[in-house]
Amino acid sequence: MSNNTFHIFIIPDGNRRFAKLKGLSSHKGHLAGYGALKNILKNIWGHDVTHFTFWALSLDNVKKRTPKEIEYLFKILATGAKELKESKEFRERKIRFRLAGSFKDFLPPQVVSKFYELENETKYNAGPVFTLLLAYDGVKEMGEAIEAIRQKLGKTEGQIKELLSDNLQTGFLPPVDLMIRTGGEPHLSAGALMWQMQNAHLYFTETLWPDFSMEELSKAINDVKNRERRFGS
Repeated sequence: MSNNTFHIFIIPDGNRRFAKLKGLSSHKGHLAGYGALKNILKNIWGHDVTHFTFWALSLDNVKKRTPKEIEYLFKILATGAKELKESKEFRERKIRFRLAGSFKDFLPPQVVSKFYELENETKYNAGPVFTLLLAYDGVKEMGEAIEAIRQKLGKTEGQIKELLSDNLQTGFLPPVDLMIRTGGEPHLSAGALMWQMQNAHLYFTETLWPDFSMEELSKAINDVKNRERRFGS
């Protein structure tokens, strides 16, 4: 883990498969996934986690899901923003909320404004950082950052790296220590957090996201800590 931070990044997968196995609508699967996130968000900080990043909605999701499903996802996001604003956990732990992605181009303005309000209200909080990736695509993020510094050539390698980090949507995040992907898909997606994932430990589980519990999260955290003890210098 990093010296001063412990950053966990979760790619949740399996909401719709969970619903299908249970004979439920995809809407119910997404709602169950939201319930899993609330449980993790309430309990994750007890593991010395300083940063928790959650990929709530990919750009591909926004573009390819049916309008009805997207509308339902937006409703869940609106509910999430409201509940986070009212969260006792957020206030007591002084959690800072951050956003990243192309959400302004795709999410309803009223949902965006709710998240912006939460971001502004918590921007001076000195506790852990919870980041939501909304309408996010890592390849798009990297391309936009490179374009932003394209005309600043002639810099040293170190300066270019610093400029790149400064121009990323997620440039405020520290390196990822542990990336967890649920749903039995052992691969990354859309270049997610590629800059911060340079030295991350990867943890893949067959568990579908709505079934992902604190017990399994603890297993993943213990796995990365045991690997560090085995292979650390």
